[in-house]
Amino acid sequence: MPDGGTLTIVSRLLRKPRGGPRPNHMAVHFKDTGQGMSEERRRRAFTSLLTTTKAKGTGLGLAIVGRVVETHRGRVRIKSRPGLGTRITVLLPLMGD
Repeated sequence: MPDGGTLTIVSRLLRKPRGGPRPNHMAVHFKDTGQGMSEERRRRAFTSLLTTTKAKGTGLGLAIVGRVVETHRGRVRIKSRPGLGTRITVLLPLMGD
């Protein structure tokens, strides 16, 4: 968020499928009040080809996140609109007992 803003992080346990006997997934939601992302930027967010508007950096952050989450059999979702901020949700399965 180049102009400042608020980042909120919330986690919660989930039962998948719903109504299961106990939670078996964790969702972590990252929500910011930044500038948001265009549809094109959202589509390319998890590729190493994304270029950012920052003076420094490679734009690989979300590509790395996506690979790590995928390795752990999870999913990442992005909801964003220009001017309205971004919400990224990471969904990970919990390890068995």
